[in-house]
Amino acid sequence: MKLKSLICNLKANFNLEDVLEYKKVLVNHGDIPNLIVCPSFCFLPVMYSKNYQIGAQDVSEYGNGAYTGKVSVRMLKSLRVSAVLLNHAELKNKKSKVLAKLKKCLKAKMPIYIFISETAEEHNYQYTLKVLQNQIAYYLKNISHDNYQYISFIYEPNWLIGETSLEATEINNLIYILKKELENTYQHSFNILYGGGVNLSLVEALKDSFVDGFAIGNNSLDVNNILNIVNTLKK
Repeated sequence: MKLKSLICNLKANFNLEDVLEYKKVLVNHGDIPNLIVCPSFCFLPVMYSKNYQIGAQDVSEYGNGAYTGKVSVRMLKSLRVSAVLLNHAELKNKKSKVLAKLKKCLKAKMPIYIFISETAEEHNYQYTLKVLQNQIAYYLKNISHDNYQYISFIYEPNWLIGETSLEATEINNLIYILKKELENTYQHSFNILYGGGVNLSLVEALKDSFVDGFAIGNNSLDVNNILNIVNTLKK
């Protein structure tokens, strides 16, 4: 089984000194090829290392030009950014805006991770699978099969943000079925990660599962948490 991906979304945390210390600990650990660290835009050049990958927490739906405060895909590529996160619940982007960002990334052959979710009510009524399939269908409409290789999805129940995670068995079963449905529909094996309350015990429970990796938010702020998870995934 391939090594699972690990995405650290540092959000709007850390100052320069914190970032340098975080990076120092990671670099001292050695090569971590499956790790993508996503700091704030201003710290991307500082966080870069050959030991792991760096990712962006978001991207502009525009190209380079008169768009004050925006960060384009071309800018990110020039900083050796390896991937971009799209549609995190905290950004509250409209689907049309996410789709515009997606297309900009694909044009530049930039790998992307798209967050998908259902509501608590949809989950309670067992509509999760259908809701996720509909979201994915929206983003993949008119996207060529050749571009599927750049697209991964992160199932993160946004109604659980700040709460505990779903049970490991439920996560594994859902992602297994979703992956099979997508493979039948699109003739492509998409990577699907899980985010939301991810900690060491959940990773241990899902280490040999159908989940392709994990997106970690607040729990990634302690670099030792990340190294413990990295070591667990290697076993």
